[in-house]
Amino acid sequence: MVKIKRIASQVRAAYEDIAGKDNDLCGYCCRASAQLLLAAQRHGIHGVQIVLGSGHVFNVYDKHIIDVTATQFGVADKVYITPYDPDGDVLSNGWWKTRGGPYNSLDEFEEISGWRVNPGKDISTVLKYDTIENAFLTTQDRI
Repeated sequence: MVKIKRIASQVRAAYEDIAGKDNDLCGYCCRASAQLLLAAQRHGIHGVQIVLGSGHVFNVYDKHIIDVTATQFGVADKVYITPYDPDGDVLSNGWWKTRGGPYNSLDEFEEISGWRVNPGKDISTVLKYDTIENAFLTTQDRI
C-alpha cells in the first residue's frame, strides 16, 4: 500500500499544480482517477480499479478506496484511503456508493459507465515516462 500511496500523492500534487494548492479538486475526480490507474500500471501495480460512485469517480485497490480528490467532500486527507465495501456507503453522503464498476481499464470504464475521461486529451502520455516524478512534469493539456 505504501507504493500506491506514493503514486497517488504524485497524482494529487500534479492536479494541485494545475488547479492551485488551495483548490479542493472538485471536478477533477475522473481525470485524476484515470491518471492514478495508468500510473499504477506503469509502475507495476496491477489490480487498481476505477469506480463510478454517486456523481464521483475514485479508485479501488486491495479492498481499499484510494481517492485523490476526496477533499471536495470535506475530507482532510489529500490522499484518502479507507476500506472499500462495494455494497456499503463509507460516508453518509453517498459519494463512495458504487454505481458502476469496479472497472479494470479506462476502456471498460468509458464503455460501460458512459463517462468520458477528458475527451480530446491524451492522458496516455504518462506511460512514456520512466519515473512517476517525471510523468507529471507536463502541461495541462497532457493531463
